[in-house]
Amino acid sequence: MNVIRIIVEERKDGFSAYIDKMEDIYAIATTMTELKSTISNAIRLFKEKNTEEALPEILKGQYRLVYV
Repeated sequence: MNVIRIIVEERKDGFSAYIDKMEDIYAIATTMTELKSTISNAIRLFKEKNTEEALPEILKGQYRLVYV
């Protein structure tokens, strides 16, 4: 199982997050709960919009998200 590191940064108006070493998926939210949901949806949409061949290796198969 792949581990996807989600980098979380606190902002004055909430939080932002992105996948470590990947620029295409990011999210912003006012709470951590909302941020986790938003980044999960962003990953899902990214996977839906790309072919299996176009996906980064880390998004293929099973994975778990780790927030740092």
